[in-house]
Amino acid sequence: MFAADIDDRYRDADARMVTRAQSLRAWIERCIEKELHRCGQCMTPDEWREHRDWIEEHARACLWYALEQRAKDGELQNRGKQCRPA
Repeated sequence: MFAADIDDRYRDADARMVTRAQSLRAWIERCIEKELHRCGQCMTPDEWREHRDWIEEHARACLWYALEQRAKDGELQNRGKQCRPA
């Protein structure tokens, strides 16, 4: 196998990882936006202005924690192998 072939394989693998990371980030942002919309519907405009920031911070922390737990439990897969927590 030539060095160029190996470089191409690594480049392809890197591109797939970037795409997966971008997809995960987009999914996370959609989840956060849905939660913010849901919470915003339950409050008056004044209440929402007062509480929006901490609600968003809390939603992000909870989602991150849930993803970490799923990774630890082996529920997140990477090419058929379990993801290992850092």
